[in-house]
Amino acid sequence: MSDRALAPNELADLYDGLIVLIECLPEQTYPAWEFALESVLFGGDGLTEDAVSYGEQQAIRNEFKITTYREQYGDGNQVTEFPYIETKSPRPVDEELIPDNLELPVAPESNRVLPVKVDKDSFAGAIELTAEFPNEPQAQKPRNGTSHLLDPDRFPGVTQQSNTNLGKIESESQSSTPDDSSTDSVPQPNRLADLYAGFQQHLNYVPEEGHPLWRRVLESVVYGGDFLGEDAIPYGEQQSVRNDFGMPAYRTAYGNGNHVTEFPSVKTGPP
Repeated sequence: MSDRALAPNELADLYDGLIVLIECLPEQTYPAWEFALESVLFGGDGLTEDAVSYGEQQAIRNEFKITTYREQYGDGNQVTEFPYIETKSPRPVDEELIPDNLELPVAPESNRVLPVKVDKDSFAGAIELTAEFPNEPQAQKPRNGTSHLLDPDRFPGVTQQSNTNLGKIESESQSSTPDDSSTDSVPQPNRLADLYAGFQQHLNYVPEEGHPLWRRVLESVVYGGDFLGEDAIPYGEQQSVRNDFGMPAYRTAYGNGNHVTEFPSVKTGPP
């Protein structure tokens, strides 16, 4: 851990708050909701052309690693205090999905906690909540960038009245979801996508009593952290910048839409 205490940091709080949320999504999550959260965290097709994901911003705009922040403001595996942003207990319908006593980020304008269980009917409200969060949260290093984070064209059918980070989105009838628009062509088997999905799923199933160092190793491989080599790039960031398809399309082509199940480019075996 750093010799000096880290000041509360909005970017680190939001990044880890959304990490908590995405890791707790149930299998029946509406794919477009997972697609939106992945875009904000790791980049990809859901972002506007000039936007930078929270994960990449954390890597370039803060001088500390997220693992150090987790040690100071959490249990070493995740942030639990969130000293900069407002958080609340999850909705009653989401409580069973969130670890005990852990809170989720609150949308700053509407004062509503971010949802975990999201279906087709509730997606529009959920995506508008994400639009209330800043494109470039407060961090140690400034950055001048995009007017909004998520690309409105990737989220048709959502009505957004105010000029928020998502931008004004006009409602459309008979619109396709982001999964429909990202699967115009079936991605070819891809080793990076297979490894990213496999390690991410492995991380999601590590039990609470699992060795904390093993969880940190997996987090480093998937999202970045102290266990990466100095010049190494985590699989999540590589997927967003080196592949020209989104993970929702790959999960649909080689899985059940929520998870990759076939892994066509890597060897797998039963647990």
